[in-house]
Amino acid sequence: MNFPRQASCPRCCGSDITARPLGSVGRLWTWTTQEFAPKSPPYAVTRSPEGFAPFLVGYIELPGEVIVESRIVAPRSQKLAIDMPMQLTFAPLFTDAEGIEVIGFAFAPAPEDT
Repeated sequence: MNFPRQASCPRCCGSDITARPLGSVGRLWTWTTQEFAPKSPPYAVTRSPEGFAPFLVGYIELPGEVIVESRIVAPRSQKLAIDMPMQLTFAPLFTDAEGIEVIGFAFAPAPEDT
């Protein structure tokens, strides 16, 4: 299984692949803080480096499926811990040159009973 979806198998280059939905809950595998703006291209940076806001990024393990690289959205007061439960959510990524807010997937801390 691969994420993100690909047109062929990265192991054998075969094209007989099937897309399937992934779970929306998992466990935090590890994380870090992105402290500088990504290079452009390939990433669209519409703000100056002075306007860049650091963000959290990490790996979320979806049990029995894959480990997904994702932005993490959490209040600054939230303490993150390896193996804590995480829940899929959606969050603003950036505003494009036309002023349209681009939304993407992210993970956020979830209640323990999730």
